[in-house]
Amino acid sequence: MKIQGKHFVITGGGSGLGAATAEYLVKQGASVTLVDMNVEAGEQQAKQLGPKADFVKLDVTDEAAAEQFFKDVLVKHG
Repeated sequence: MKIQGKHFVITGGGSGLGAATAEYLVKQGASVTLVDMNVEAGEQQAKQLGPKADFVKLDVTDEAAAEQFFKDVLVKHG
């Protein structure tokens, strides 16, 4: 799978496996949007990853909010 130049959404991206996955993808040339309920951890992780990462607080169990989030990601990242 080609990773370089792609954009990935990582749920639980503020810590643990999500953060590790995001770090791996960025090192391979991807950009990432980290999604988490923990704002402090998500923002810190995005900052550590640099300009190829951003963070969005999102409760993925909120169907309407999740749907809008993915629409926004598609507009921003294609």
